Amino acid sequence: MSATYTLPDVAKRYPTLRFLVGFYKFVGVIALAGGMAFGIYQMVTISRFSSTLGFATMLGTILAAASLSGMCWLVAEGVEVFIGIEENTRQSALIAAQAATSPPLQAEMRQMAASLASATRLLEQMAAGQQQTNQRMDALAAGLDEVRGGIGTGVKSIEAIAESSKVTATLLYRNGAKPN
Repeated sequence: MSATYTLPDVAKRYPTLRFLVGFYKFVGVIALAGGMAFGIYQMVTISRFSSTLGFATMLGTILAAASLSGMCWLVAEGVEVFIGIEENTRQSALIAAQAATSPPLQAEMRQMAASLASATRLLEQMAAGQQQTNQRMDALAAGLDEVRGGIGTGVKSIEAIAESSKVTATLLYRNGAKPN
């Protein structure tokens, strides 16, 4: 069983809002750059009359441009936050729906435990069967040893009978009896 889980793909929705995020960020950067350029231009043109007034005008223009730029950036980030919340909520709903359709983990664990118990019983049965087979093989080997011993005894008995028959035939022949 694999423990790897991948998040479902969430389609990119709200293309207009995504465009507005990019647009507000672009406007913020342009406002900051334009405000700085305009502030420097004002300082140069006004400082001919008064350097203090030129510096204050430049500082005011740059601060206004930075404020406007920051507000544009803030609006863009706020919209991105709402889009992110929507995507995360939809993704969570998809995950919950998938979890509802799949069996719970506890049921899977019970099923795996039952399968493991079944496999253990099967292995125990196989081990008992193997022991019985080993006992039968030992009994068969002992029986074969007895048969071999009996055959050896039978062969010796036949050899003894044959030897006895030779002796009897020799004695009969010496005593004058003729075989039929």
